[in-house]
Amino acid sequence: MYCAYMVLEQGALSGNYNAANHFPLFSMRNLSFPKSKFKKIEGLLNTMKDIADGYGIDRSQIPILWAMSKGAVPIVGVTKPKHVEKLASAINVSLTPEDIFRIEKEAAGTGIRQQGTWEPQ
Repeated sequence: MYCAYMVLEQGALSGNYNAANHFPLFSMRNLSFPKSKFKKIEGLLNTMKDIADGYGIDRSQIPILWAMSKGAVPIVGVTKPKHVEKLASAINVSLTPEDIFRIEKEAAGTGIRQQGTWEPQ
């Protein structure tokens, strides 16, 4: 049985945003992921970048690869050709158990449990 995850958290884990460059103040994404949450995930974003750099891929692919390593089917919004190119560049990458441990340790250390309104409480 497969599980589906929205792995990039509306772009928060894409590597395009951080505490200094976060979602626009009056956007719906900012309501779910304000600047204060970005401050809490800086270590996770840095870990994802470090792992991605080691594989020569974009860090936005790390949450996708993590979900796949768990047997999940990641839900990825593709709105630009470059998104498809990034997916293609990571298709043959498999995270190591050490990579997965590092990601999960950093994620747990954030103290954040991001949950959609559609998910069981």
